[in-house]
Amino acid sequence: MHAAPANSARRRPGSSRWGTRALFTLLSGVLLIVVFYLGGWLYWTVTTPLAVASQPPAAVAAFPGNGTGAPLLVSPDWLRQRQTSLGERLVIVDLSTLRRYERAHIPGAVHGWWQDTMDPYAHTYGRLFDMHSAPHGRAAILRSLGIAPDSTVVVYDDQQNQRAARFVWMLRFMGFQRSSVLDGGLAAWKGANEPVTAQWTSPRADVPLVTERKDVGMITTTSALKRMAGEPGVVILDARTRAETNDDLNGTIRTGRIPGAVWLPWNETTRDEAGRLKSPEELARLFQSAGVTPDKRIVIYGRFGVETGQTWMVLTLLGYQHVTVYDEGWATWAGTDSLPVEPMPAQPAG
Repeated sequence: MHAAPANSARRRPGSSRWGTRALFTLLSGVLLIVVFYLGGWLYWTVTTPLAVASQPPAAVAAFPGNGTGAPLLVSPDWLRQRQTSLGERLVIVDLSTLRRYERAHIPGAVHGWWQDTMDPYAHTYGRLFDMHSAPHGRAAILRSLGIAPDSTVVVYDDQQNQRAARFVWMLRFMGFQRSSVLDGGLAAWKGANEPVTAQWTSPRADVPLVTERKDVGMITTTSALKRMAGEPGVVILDARTRAETNDDLNGTIRTGRIPGAVWLPWNETTRDEAGRLKSPEELARLFQSAGVTPDKRIVIYGRFGVETGQTWMVLTLLGYQHVTVYDEGWATWAGTDSLPVEPMPAQPAG
């Protein structure tokens, strides 16, 4: 029996095969990373929305409830003048998608995320921050956007001003009366031949945490709405679109409406894709023909609380004095088995 040479090297069985596998794994990982980033870039390129199309310039209609010193709805011309006169005290908030903001926005506008206004601890999606779960939640949102106690705030979005109106509703609920929605948003701004930019604007970082003076009359709870349902002088207004009325949240809630509610979708009040409103006369006829009259107490609900702002804005502009929002929304009502529901009508009122 011959002994192996002393200087012979021992080779582990399969060692070359292990090295080949390791190299293959490494190359596969690199390839996956390249494909991932390339795919992300292609997805971003394809899905990035086109630039907002401009709308012909138009003055804001003479709504009886718009006010003068602190108007609820303002025109591009009004905003342009305040950009010069107010300086840092003017805060413009763009609630459009981030991709759209990065492509073009009003110079000086900061980007906000509309879902930041919702309480992450709420039992139902879409509710405003609750003071018990987040005592400074609403004030922290304002500070993150550079909004100080003496700020004048103008808000717009790319969803027909539904999100902007909700944000301004929150501001006025907190006591910020110098807060407005830009009529027609970026489309109207561009239609007035005003400049846009892709340059990112950082919010002011030196603003204090504001002290809010909330208007509790602007919000209604489930227990309060249950007591009011059916009372004379109270109109429960369902502001959901037709598609939203069919949404059962993946089978987790019932479909229908609160018994006796008047169904008038929020998008019935707009006249174009930019969210500019129909005339005061048209809107007054629309609501009054549905029995939603200024002498009544109006309670608005949507699928979620966050979807009620646009209807609140329209009624406020029309001069309605008793308008409140059911912030817990249809999702809460329909998800509570002890609360009654009834079928939706075939057509909206009005």
